[in-house]
Amino acid sequence: MGQYTKALEHYKKALIIFKKLDDRANEATALHNFGGVYDQIGQYQEALKYYHQALSIRQ
Repeated sequence: MGQYTKALEHYKKALIIFKKLDDRANEATALHNFGGVYDQIGQYQEALKYYHQALSIRQ
């Protein structure tokens, strides 16, 4: 689980930066990546939450 935790930490830092820059495309990508990590560890509800957030930005 250690690598997944590290990935989430890095995506969180990236998300903060993208929000500050108002970079919506990369914000959506970071959120999608969060979803991917949660999907990989079997936390499907959490994954869906992030996938939905990314989708709402991309639409």
